[in-house]
Amino acid sequence: MLLGVHPVWVFFFYALDLIYQFFIHTETVGKFPKWVEYVFDTPSNHRAHHGTNNDYIDQNYGGMLIIFDRWFGTYVEEDAVNNPVTYGAVGETSTDNVFGLIFSVFYRMWQRFFRAKGLKNKLKVLFSPPSAV
Repeated sequence: MLLGVHPVWVFFFYALDLIYQFFIHTETVGKFPKWVEYVFDTPSNHRAHHGTNNDYIDQNYGGMLIIFDRWFGTYVEEDAVNNPVTYGAVGETSTDNVFGLIFSVFYRMWQRFFRAKGLKNKLKVLFSPPSAV
């Protein structure tokens, strides 16, 4: 909007993006044709993004397009047979408590932040992959 785009269009495309994000967060849809899987973030690609398996950590960042992950080396294909996705946060036990799901990761991250000695280590807690801390 600061660049002159009318607010109606900004919110319209934001709403479309939210609908698409709802769609890719499903386990009921399998694989799409290869060309779709190559260009777009699909439920299969996005499941890998949420995995805590070593192969899936820090992969598949695309929200709508996955092609950039392929170009920049952050793409991994979901392997539902040999390496099914394990959801959750690295090193955390899974829970069905909604509040626990949302807030427990942040609580533990801030605990590690305040325990870390020195600014460099504190920033590492916030900005490094979970395995690096």
